[in-house]
Amino acid sequence: MSVLSVRDLHVAFKETRAVRGVSFDVPEHGTVALVGESGSGKSVTALSILGLLPSNAKVSGQVRFDGKDLLQASRRELRALRGAGISMVFQEPMTSLNPVFTIGFQIGEALREHLALGRRQVRARVLELLGEVGLADPAAKLERYPFQLSGGEQQRAMIAMAVACEPKLLIADEPTSALDVTVQKQILDLIAALQARRRMAVLFITHDLALVSQIAERVVVMRQGEIREQGPVKEVFGTPRDQYTRMLLEARPRIDAIRTRRREAAPVMLEARGLAKSFDGVAAVKGASFSLARGRTLGLVGESGSGKTTLGLMVTRLHAPSAGELRFHGEDAGAMPRLAFKRRVQIVFQNPYASLNPRFSVGATLTEPMRLHGIGADEGERRALATALLAKVGLPADALFKYPHEFSGGQRQRIAIARALTLGPELLICDEAVSALDVSIQAQLLNLLRELQDETAMSYLFISHDLAVVKSMADEVMVMKDGEVVEMASAEEIYAEPKHPYTRTLLASIPR
Repeated sequence: MSVLSVRDLHVAFKETRAVRGVSFDVPEHGTVALVGESGSGKSVTALSILGLLPSNAKVSGQVRFDGKDLLQASRRELRALRGAGISMVFQEPMTSLNPVFTIGFQIGEALREHLALGRRQVRARVLELLGEVGLADPAAKLERYPFQLSGGEQQRAMIAMAVACEPKLLIADEPTSALDVTVQKQILDLIAALQARRRMAVLFITHDLALVSQIAERVVVMRQGEIREQGPVKEVFGTPRDQYTRMLLEARPRIDAIRTRRREAAPVMLEARGLAKSFDGVAAVKGASFSLARGRTLGLVGESGSGKTTLGLMVTRLHAPSAGELRFHGEDAGAMPRLAFKRRVQIVFQNPYASLNPRFSVGATLTEPMRLHGIGADEGERRALATALLAKVGLPADALFKYPHEFSGGQRQRIAIARALTLGPELLICDEAVSALDVSIQAQLLNLLRELQDETAMSYLFISHDLAVVKSMADEVMVMKDGEVVEMASAEEIYAEPKHPYTRTLLASIPR
């Protein structure tokens, strides 16, 4: 029996048809995964179920929950349903939680709204919920604001809020995409445990097919607003009928894949000896030492707060080390002229929304570094070089005349990568550079980075929490925890025989 039945759902915004004829069921106590890349319509589908789309959306079809068509429900009926009958966990908890209210107040709001509990009852219930979702010291967390919690703790608080009134259906929209691999596993295990204990149904929305096999019984594959394929997970993943499904499955890096790497000797390009960095007396990096050869890739893995980004910023000279030494081609990197060093060492940051100047067109973003470093005889030549770079990262020439806000997150990251390549650097630091991208775009950019390395012998410091991606890229892997390098070896050794318990924990958390 189905708790949710969606039939011939259509959603349009002006001339854009975001969802076209979507139909699927979510069985009672079961889990259905809605899979697709950015723009596939999966989040629009989820928001239409709860009537959360903006007023300019035109919605038709049927969305039946407990036999009632929600598309015909009044605003008052939908308000009573949200949080009580159907709850939703959103992708980014920091933007979903109200920054001016404590966690306890925000979870308690659902209890006051739907169950009319008194102050003491609400407090007791919130403490119980925080304990149920695995937050340590619930009494202390109750009084904290969202910014005082880590990303994983924020998402646990969001889940506590969502299950507070024991809904029959939980919609989880990319609930783990921003989390480290170990925290991701904890959240997936938590959702599965809550589902079993409370006997609720789950509609799990994701672009990561590896997660689907961990949590769902059925999968619905969407592309450009339409369903391309649906059925039991084992059947769809085992013998996919649709070409798009096959492409998604093939695009995801496999942890058990073997990459053929060059083994010829190469000169050392970068060498770090005891690099350390402290902020206000707190050590972020504690004496990291490593070397990176020309044309090779060093993968740097670790959870949030491990110090890997700080280490990358020291390599680019955006942070000055508190101690230690950094040598580039045998020279003291700190003594090299800054402009000359910047031309040879570039970085792609994690967040494409923050790393691009919103007032610069894409053309200005790409040609400004060329102009500063004297690349190109004139503006026409620089614009031609910028157009060629856009083509390399899979964007059309007319993107030159647009601004960052006109692009998706994945497209912005491609622009950021193109900008880093404008100077033809010898060393590129990729700080979670593909973590915001859909699996097919991610595969394209990883292939691009490999091709560039083969063509130019560029070296990469590849920072990521996605161990499958790192294995597909790296020659050597360095593992960091709490500011320290706990293990370093070839990619094959690290993944086949990890020595440190923390490395083994990271590898055991990877969805397969």
